[in-house]
Amino acid sequence: MQKNAEKRAELMYSEIDRNPYLYGITQKEDRSLMNACFKTHDPAHEAPLLAYLEANGIFGIKGFP
Repeated sequence: MQKNAEKRAELMYSEIDRNPYLYGITQKEDRSLMNACFKTHDPAHEAPLLAYLEANGIFGIKGFP
């Protein structure tokens, strides 16, 4: 399970770091394997992103702050 969590986290964080529309909100050394914390640079992109994720079976992404 640990290896799977590490693979999932690597996929998520590499996309967050690569994607110009997203940014991580935690320091790299503090990143969680279970909860990838990120935001969009432009709040107008948040709703379309959440809709896209939900349409592709990914739920519960919107968090805080």
